[in-house]
Order: sequence, then C-alpha cells, then structure tokens
Amino acid sequence: MEQSVTQLFVLIRSGLWKEQPNFNLFGNDTNWNEVFQLAQKQTVLGFVIDGLSMLPIALQPNKGMQIKAHSLQIRTTQHHHLLNDVISELSSRLKKEGIHSVLLKGQGLAQNYPDPFKRACGDIDLYVGNHNYKKTCQLLKQWGMLKGEAEESSHHLHFFYREVPIEIHRIAGILYGLFRNKRFRKWSDTLLQGEECRSCNLGGEAVYLPPIRFDAMFIFYHMYRHLITGGVGLRQLCDCVMYLHRFKDEINRNLLHEDLCRMGLMRIWKIFGCIAVHHLGLPKEEFPFYSDTAEIKELSEFLLEEVILRNGNFGHYNPDKQARPKGYLAGKLFSLRNTLLYLRKMQRIFGSETLNFLLFYIYKGISNILHDTIYGKKKK
Repeated sequence: MEQSVTQLFVLIRSGLWKEQPNFNLFGNDTNWNEVFQLAQKQTVLGFVIDGLSMLPIALQPNKGMQIKAHSLQIRTTQHHHLLNDVISELSSRLKKEGIHSVLLKGQGLAQNYPDPFKRACGDIDLYVGNHNYKKTCQLLKQWGMLKGEAEESSHHLHFFYREVPIEIHRIAGILYGLFRNKRFRKWSDTLLQGEECRSCNLGGEAVYLPPIRFDAMFIFYHMYRHLITGGVGLRQLCDCVMYLHRFKDEINRNLLHEDLCRMGLMRIWKIFGCIAVHHLGLPKEEFPFYSDTAEIKELSEFLLEEVILRNGNFGHYNPDKQARPKGYLAGKLFSLRNTLLYLRKMQRIFGSETLNFLLFYIYKGISNILHDTIYGKKKK
C-alpha cells in the first residue's frame, strides 16, 4: 500500500478513535497534497483534520494547507446546521399532518461520531411509506417545495428545498432479484412502520430514526448497493464502523445473522469486515461474524484497492468513466460497456448477484431510452 494511503488510514483512525498516530510514519517526505486529495476523494477530510491535530507541530502540513482544510470543514459544519434545520422543518410539518416520517442514514448516522459535524454531509432521506407517499407529495406541492426539478423514481421523490437535496421514500430501497426484493421490502416496511423507531434531536425537533435492528443491516445494505452499481467511499464504511461500535451491546446478533442470510448478504458482509477491522480500527469482537480466512482477506484487499481507493466516493472518480462521449446513444453504450467490464471484475465478490443486477440494469436502461424517446427528453 502506498505511503499516502497508509498515512490516510492512520489519520482516519486517529480522528475516529481519538488515538495518537504513529509519528514515525510522518516526516519531511510526507506528500500532504496527496493525503488531502485522497481524503476529499473519500469524503473523510473531517476525520483526517482531527487526526492531524494529534501530530506534533513539526510533522503537520504548512499553515496554508491547514487553513484551506479548516475552511472546507467550516463549510461542512455550516451545511450540517442547514440540513438539521431543514430536517426539523419537514419532520415537524409532516408530524402535524399525521404523517410518520423516519430519517434514513445521513444526519442520524452523524450522531454516532465523537463529533457529528466532522462527518461529510449528504442529502436528506425521509421514509414515509407507500400509504403516506401520495399525501406527502401533495403536501409538498401545496407548501411550494416542489419546483420544476423534482423527479420521481420507482421508490422515491427527489427534489431540492433551500438548496438541499431531499428524497421522500415510498420504500426504503431495493435488492436485485425478485424474491430477495420482496423479502427486503416486507422486512424494511415492517420495521420502519413499527413501534421500535428511535428519535434524536435535530434542529430543536425530535426526529424519528430507524430501529437498531434495521440500521444494523441497512447501513451495510446501502454500502453494498452503491458498490454493485459502481463504487463506495471510506465515509460509508466509517458510518458502519461507528454504528457497530456505538450499539455493540444493543445489536441482536441472532436477528442480524438471520437478516443477512435471508437477504443473501453474509459473504459480502464478511469481506467488508476485514476492512473495518484491519484498516479502520474497529475491534474484531465488535464486528459480528468477523472472519479472516485467507479468501476473505484477499477479497477485502482486492475490494479496497481496486474499487474503494480507485473509484472514490460512490464511484465518482472512476477513471474509466471520464471519457464518456457526448452523444445520447453513444453515451448509453459507453456506460453499458463500462458496467459489463466492472461486473466482470467484481464477479468474484458478488457471485450470482452479478446476473441479478445486470438484468435489472439492462431493463432500466431500455426503459429509460424508450421513455426519453417517447417524451422527447433525449439529449442531443
């Protein structure tokens, strides 16, 4: 592993666990530009800044670089306050209309960190369920929140309010494969509409969070889904690590084992486990069903180097995607080719799941082309 990558992980662990970094790994030859670029690519800059503060001044980057990093962190903190305020407003207004909304991922997961404001912000995901979905959309339109850029997919409505991206979920998500998806849909709806939802204070409002059983698998499912579609960053792994640490004594391991096996996710769970323990510092006894067999360790290193570090947060930095042609059909064929090459490389990780996703991808691609052709939205 390259020196800058090793230094990145040391600083992340220092920021997450408040442990002193190994000073011997840093010196005059430290390429701080590269370390900071890696941190931004993986959206873990806040944790790295915390780690830097534990280094002796002589080993820290120059003032100019530190000022730039801290200015980015100030913006992240400001964004946190904005997101919390928007969540508070939406949750309160929906609650007054008798709609039970549950915050998925995001700001809820930030509460598991030593300093929630150091976690990079994303969007806002609110689950309202299929029974409240249409009413919620009507209310949002009535409140003037839905503008021309609002888009609807099979499982959520996406729009911007106060420049914040928001998704209103009819369903929590999807798994590839008809029967697995039905199991996942029933499991998620039952838990999110039950009485075990937790709550936390965001922006002065009590906001509902999912039950511990739900998040124990769903946070991992979210990583898995982005991984199979092209990539996932270290921040998502940190979310999982900090959740498992925070609720280590409250997670029902028997139920988690049942959930992972029923959804067909146990193998990939164990592969992620090696990264969580060996690179992010989670004690192995806090990662349920931890395994470090030769095969699992080899696949975890392959996943880390060939996908996570190479492609960055949600695969946005994948070098294979940078030369997409401008034409509509040419762009679609380019994406199909890259997806096929990616799935071929990742088949050793996903196994039979590769085919399930490929069939879904081709179906959605053809549907989108037909929709864009019929409704005149084809890009020229």
